[in-house]
This record gives sequence, C-alpha cells and structure tokens, in this order.
Amino acid sequence: MKLQKTLVILSIAALATATTGCDDGGRTAPATTPDGVADNGATGDASGADAAGAPDTPPEDTKTGDPDAAVEPEVPAGPPPYPEGPYGYGTNDVIANLSFFHKLTGETVQLSDFYQHNFRRMVMIVSTAAWCGVCKNDGKKLIPIYEQYEPAGLEILFALSRDKNDQPMYGPTANIAIHDLIMDDYLAEVGMPYPLVADQGYELEPYYPQPGLPLVILLDTATMQIVYVATGFNEAYITSVVHQALWF
Repeated sequence: MKLQKTLVILSIAALATATTGCDDGGRTAPATTPDGVADNGATGDASGADAAGAPDTPPEDTKTGDPDAAVEPEVPAGPPPYPEGPYGYGTNDVIANLSFFHKLTGETVQLSDFYQHNFRRMVMIVSTAAWCGVCKNDGKKLIPIYEQYEPAGLEILFALSRDKNDQPMYGPTANIAIHDLIMDDYLAEVGMPYPLVADQGYELEPYYPQPGLPLVILLDTATMQIVYVATGFNEAYITSVVHQALWF
C-alpha cells in the first residue's frame, strides 16, 4: 500500500514538472506555438528582415542609368566670330569679311573661312583684271612661292576683279557664259595650283592705294589685319614678308 502511494506521488510530481516548462538550471523554456515553432515574443514581420536593419531599396530616381546606353556625342564648337569693325584699307587695319566666287567648286569663299585657322596662318590676295597680260606672268611667279610656303600655312587667292572690257566680274549685267570662259582660259594659261576666284562686285576696289595692277594684300589670319598692301608685284619684297611671317 505504501508502495502504491509512493508511485502515485512520483507520477504527480513528474506531471507537474512537464507542464511548468522548466529546463536545466531552473530556467523557463520558451513556449511553443501550435505548429511547434518557438515563440520569442517578437512582434511585426515574422521574417525579421526589416527588424534586422537590412537596407531599403533605393528610390527609383537615385538609381544609376543603363551603363550600355548610347552617349550623346559632343557637338564641335563652331568657328570664332569674325572681328568686328571698324575696318580699314591700310597696313595694320582689320580687313572686312570679303567674299569671292570660286569657279571650280562653285562655292563662295569668305575671309572668315581663314580667321584663326588651325593651319592657314597668312592669306595673300592678288587682284587683277582679265586684260592684264603682265599679271598672268605674275601669277606664274607666284607658283614657286606657293609651293614653298603653302606647307608653312600660306594661302593665295588670285582674284579676277574685272573682265576684258574692264567691267566687274560676274556683275549684275555680266554675261555669265563669257565670264566662265574667261576664268577657264586664265586658269589653263597660268596653271596655278592655288585658287582662282572672282571678285564679284569689285569689292577690292577701295583697297587700291594707287592706280596699277596687280593689287597685293597680305593678311595675318590670327587677327585679320593687313600686313602689306601695295599695287605692283614686288616679288622679292613680298617673298621676304611671307618668309618672315611664317618661318620666324
């Protein structure tokens, strides 16, 4: 009988120990949820990712663009604006932005095309009339000058300003077909490697310091100032001015 009471007492004690949840050392074990997962008392999202301090997704506007996206090419800067006036006709004066007709290309050549040019450092303008036979020989004398100094930055514009009747080339009343023929014949006879152009409207007339042919103007393209202007072809002096400007 005493043995039965003892067994009953031990059974009751064992049952009490199982229901209190005590573990080793007298600490209370965490209660379990119906599915057997321990409940640690945390609230909020069961995953705990946000509570652990994981970084948020950056806003849409802070994300970097597509690294493979095409990059817009840079637009090259245009030519510098031509110097403003006042313009003049003598040495050290800035020349106006004159224009000429290039017969071979059919295009208009302007002095602004040479302003602060990367290569063309000096422009020589030679103005004459189609009836001047001596000027054709001057044109031939310019060929070795051009061949020697063109690699150093010289450009020559040989301009016919007047036709054989002393009328402006390609003027308002000009016979275009005849003037085309004059240009073609002049180019064939002289054989010039530099541009033969027409001074339409005789824009170079005010630059003649005195009567005579041809008119020779040397321009510094860095400033578009007149370095030399004279009538008549002084080959030695013109060559010396070009040489000093381009090689020193």
